Amino acid sequence: MKTIDQSAAIELTQVQKNRRAKIIPYISRDMKGLEIGPQMSPTLGKNEYNISFLDYVNREAQRQYCQTEDDFQRVPETDILVTSDQYTVFISERYDYIIANHVIEHVSDVIGWLKELETMLVDDGVLFFAVPDKNFSFDKYRQNTPFHHLVSDYFHGPDYSDAEHILDIDIHYDSTFVGREFHPTTKMNGELLKKEFSREPWIGLHRHVFTGDTFLAKILKPILVSGFINMSIEKCYPTDCGEFYIILRKNTKKTILYDEEYLHGSYPQTTPVTNQYAYKYSAARVERLIKLEEKILPLNSRRRAFAKKVWQTAKKLRQKQ
Repeated sequence: MKTIDQSAAIELTQVQKNRRAKIIPYISRDMKGLEIGPQMSPTLGKNEYNISFLDYVNREAQRQYCQTEDDFQRVPETDILVTSDQYTVFISERYDYIIANHVIEHVSDVIGWLKELETMLVDDGVLFFAVPDKNFSFDKYRQNTPFHHLVSDYFHGPDYSDAEHILDIDIHYDSTFVGREFHPTTKMNGELLKKEFSREPWIGLHRHVFTGDTFLAKILKPILVSGFINMSIEKCYPTDCGEFYIILRKNTKKTILYDEEYLHGSYPQTTPVTNQYAYKYSAARVERLIKLEEKILPLNSRRRAFAKKVWQTAKKLRQKQ
């Protein structure tokens, strides 16, 4: 029986091709890698790279989630079986790179999870993860997970907010994605909500939701500047095929986050905009100005004034577009 590791005859999906194009420039075949929860879309194969696969369930148990036999043939064997997000309880290996696609939205404690991955990386190691953009999924009516919520989850510990997440899904899940009508007001019944509140979390629960145009400024940079993890942003990619991509590197490089950037978010990065090239130009221009400012201005009031002027200029450009 063929699997993705035994045969090159299984064609890669477009999503797999997108992910590979972004991570491969940062790794080599002799590096030790780990992919978390690959399911039927492993980014790399064992016939190509020195990589292991970690998951909550073994390969055979994932058959129920595959619509066809061909889908199941894409699922690799699980090398490391875990029962929680505290991976270091189960393994002591250190990796040159870690891949975790569509995982961050499921974990109960995002900051704690990132700290685990940092521990599992060698110095200067790379973390690559793809995140589903809620605007292109059944989560589109849910409110974005805010930074302070992730901090609360971290200090309270795992599973603290599960009941709240389940209620959010019960009311706001866009059932048109599965061919059913969507009427959120019919869910606003005290007895029904109490029943959902007591429901146990399930595998596949989307505890958190994000968008590609705000994740960097509203979530990732705040986590980094707060000092929760010692990593820096290597590269960010805009939403494509319903997901956006982040590459972090384990080091002590300082992350910079301006007030206006955090309060107003980043630039639109997804394709449904009036002029996506104009947006890209504006974002690039701002990045160049910020980098120039970091080199020539000291850390004083002039720096803050300059940054404010940059973002105000960018805002005017967006309004014209």
